[in-house]
Amino acid sequence: MLKQLRLYFLLIFLVEAFSFAGFYYPQLREVAFFTILAVTLLLTVHKLEYGLLILLAELFIGSKGYLFFYEYEGTQFSLRIGLFLVVMSAWLGKVLLKWASTKSGFDINEEVDKYILKSKKVFEDFGDFKNFSDNVKKKFEGIRQKNNLNIFYLVLFIFLGWGVINGYLRHNNLSDIFFDFNGWIYFGILFPVLYVFQNSENRSEQFLRDLFIVFSAAIVWLVAKTLFLVYGFSHNLLPVVYEVYRWVRVTGVGEITGTESGFTRVFFQSHIYVLIGFFIFLSLLMFYKLERKKKELLYCSIALLLCVSTILISFSRSFWVGLFIGLLFYYFILIIFFYKEWRAILWQIGTLITAGVLSVGLIYGVIKFPYPNPNANFSASLISERASTLGDAAGSSRWNLLPVLLSEIKKAPLQGEGFGATVTYVTEDPRVLEQNPSGEYTTYAFEWGWLDIWLKLGLLGLVAYLVLLGVIAVNGIKNIKYKIFNIKYLDALFSIALLSGLVMIIVTSIFSPYLNHPLGIGYVVLVSAILINKRRV
Repeated sequence: MLKQLRLYFLLIFLVEAFSFAGFYYPQLREVAFFTILAVTLLLTVHKLEYGLLILLAELFIGSKGYLFFYEYEGTQFSLRIGLFLVVMSAWLGKVLLKWASTKSGFDINEEVDKYILKSKKVFEDFGDFKNFSDNVKKKFEGIRQKNNLNIFYLVLFIFLGWGVINGYLRHNNLSDIFFDFNGWIYFGILFPVLYVFQNSENRSEQFLRDLFIVFSAAIVWLVAKTLFLVYGFSHNLLPVVYEVYRWVRVTGVGEITGTESGFTRVFFQSHIYVLIGFFIFLSLLMFYKLERKKKELLYCSIALLLCVSTILISFSRSFWVGLFIGLLFYYFILIIFFYKEWRAILWQIGTLITAGVLSVGLIYGVIKFPYPNPNANFSASLISERASTLGDAAGSSRWNLLPVLLSEIKKAPLQGEGFGATVTYVTEDPRVLEQNPSGEYTTYAFEWGWLDIWLKLGLLGLVAYLVLLGVIAVNGIKNIKYKIFNIKYLDALFSIALLSGLVMIIVTSIFSPYLNHPLGIGYVVLVSAILINKRRV
């Protein structure tokens, strides 16, 4: 496993290095863009799992998806979109080939006759409403028994379609409709993911093992990259840090901002997966404590320390609130199912507190490292100040948006205003103020994630999404009970971690847009597929 971890980490490093080089040499960027897509296509055709691993690795580290992009007539096509199209095309090709192989004696006239007979039967049944209603109920019950998430995904997809139609009918800007809806298309990865899980139990278990290693390598990279940037900016490593700053900003990887104390805040949208990694390593810490495996305990403790350090460096209040609620959920479920192991739970809490204290020390050590020229300060008081202060530009802009957004929602609370709906408000973002000193800003993308969904899909669409997430959570709880009954504690703890991560994203999305973005959507798809698979195994 460690050998694979090192390999994946090296590959991620090379990808990011080429991305940095491509920032200055557009031709190299385009060559790398198409090379990655070509390699992904070949690997995906050979084995769908390989393509999914590449696609998910990019999701874990790529934030907005523009580590590489191809520009055509002013329009940028991101690597994320390219990988999505490649994997979806390969999956569709495999499905069609599989279908064709089962239809070796295919006769189009015979198929048309069958379709006509079925259509007549539907119209006859519709004439008898009670019989039609009973048949519909049977169909839905069959779907529910096969996979009780299918129907809930279907309902959500219907509302997404309505969001597009509604936006068009309301004459929202077509470009805004497309780019607003664009992120939701990522739900399409549900189909190749389920294809892998439902084809073979052995293949799905191997895929999960490989996915965990890729995920771990991505987390290690995100932590290393974050600490490097903090070190570089706190030691005035110019002009290197300035060039890195431009690359990070332009590619949408994240944000780097200074504070009055000289401390540099490094925030990546992909840090959301560091929080998810936090819960996974926390659950592994519990498992290895129960199994009394000291070496693995050490690895998990170090991983926790690094995750906490990165979460603190992000200076994201949304992350901190989400992490806090996720932790409450984690220990609530853990105590319910593992109350007999109360000593191990207390030990884990003590280890977590220790990791929190040491993480502050680690950040301080990185900033104050004596070579070459440390020029920043850091203390625990900065964290408390950040948590209690809402008057900075980002916080003020978010609160300025809230009443305007709520007022817009009231215009069509039930049906929504569709994708591409815009709101104008006053922001304190310095980048906007440079262009417009009044601060007025019109956009279709909002920080308040759940309110964004409400505005676009309406109350019914919002409820449909919440119900889907609720059903996933119920599946997860059932999975935990099933695994504990069968004395599969690792799987049970892993499920607790996945659900805690889901709760964290749900809470974080109150303040930041994640569940309407590929970063959150990808996690929802993975969690639902994994929990369904774990119930079958």
